Amino acid sequence: MKIIISALLLAITLGCSTSARQTQNKIYDKEFRTVFQASLSALKDRRFTIKSYDWNSGEIDSYKKSKEGEKNKEVRATVSLEQINQKTKVRINVQQSEESTLIAQSEIELIEREFFVSLDNAINNIPRN
Repeated sequence: MKIIISALLLAITLGCSTSARQTQNKIYDKEFRTVFQASLSALKDRRFTIKSYDWNSGEIDSYKKSKEGEKNKEVRATVSLEQINQKTKVRINVQQSEESTLIAQSEIELIEREFFVSLDNAINNIPRN
């Protein structure tokens, strides 16, 4: 009987817990301004519209709208950059907009990964001095 109760408590505990989603991030061995500009380009390459950006805070706010059949999808992406010594840390957080139809978590994670692929390409195409 104790095993059954323990198993039920474990199932309830696991069922009630939420999986903490980690924000995607990466560190680049480039100066802040270069990575900031490349981040803007990467968002545009992924068809995001830049809503606002601030060089001083290192924040870029953007959104992307799409339509699949009758469904309107909209996601917001916030890119945060931080200078760490001679390197630049980039974080992206993508969320479904309130007006959007339901977007799977796997699709949001794919958007984040694709951003970093575009950012890597943008940074790799910067001429070296």
